[in-house]
Amino acid sequence: MKSRLSFVLTLALLILFCAPGIRGDMNPFYKQQLTLPSLATQQAPVIYSSGYGPSNFGIKLFGGLSLGTLRNSDLEGVDNPDQYKSSLMGLAGGIGFETGGQVGVEVDIMYVQKGIKLEGNIDAGGGQFIDFDVSLVINQIAIPVLLRLKFMPGTSPYLLLGGAVSYILSSTADYSISDNTGPLDSGSQDLLKDDTGEDPEILSRLDYSIIGGVGLELAMGTMRLYFEGRYIYGMANIIHEAQRDAADWMKLSTILIMGGFGF
Repeated sequence: MKSRLSFVLTLALLILFCAPGIRGDMNPFYKQQLTLPSLATQQAPVIYSSGYGPSNFGIKLFGGLSLGTLRNSDLEGVDNPDQYKSSLMGLAGGIGFETGGQVGVEVDIMYVQKGIKLEGNIDAGGGQFIDFDVSLVINQIAIPVLLRLKFMPGTSPYLLLGGAVSYILSSTADYSISDNTGPLDSGSQDLLKDDTGEDPEILSRLDYSIIGGVGLELAMGTMRLYFEGRYIYGMANIIHEAQRDAADWMKLSTILIMGGFGF
């Protein structure tokens, strides 16, 4: 009796999730297909649903712009340091590997530029004012792991939630300083090496973050187009431990605006 019941349940599941045209509206892993008309019966074309299963695998190529900034501990002797911050525009792009269905997983390998621009004017006293302009650019290789939630099969908006581990490839600060009389100093400094070439020095190499995002997937036959925005909230203190006190910290935040295609 038990074996007969198991057979009936198995058959019902196969009919529900695999048979074309049966309960296709309830299966999130179904896609629309078009049959050819039957010449023998003069049957008109029929649209039905055929499943491709939750293990469907896709590849995604994407790229776009990054808008970076940072959060940091209070700076000694500087009132309201946030007034000197502005977003730094950079580039981002990579390749993603994703499972199909309305609930899936996406793993990316991507390049991301992060950083910040600092500029302003400080009263140094005695009628002297110091103007400064600093651009901090951090180039990373990141591996995000994301849960992907689609609202419906096919063309649909979707949500992304997950995290990433990143490795800092390079970090450079370009700066210029001047006062009332003219330029005082300018140049570029590698923040991963000191004057002797030893590595690391000012910043650590490892970064990790949490990610939230929204996007729109457009189904176009066997291809898919993507338009996507992500917010990367850095959790790691990237100041090297040899260069900071217990209360010193600096963490990155980045907005990504990207587009791409998948197949």
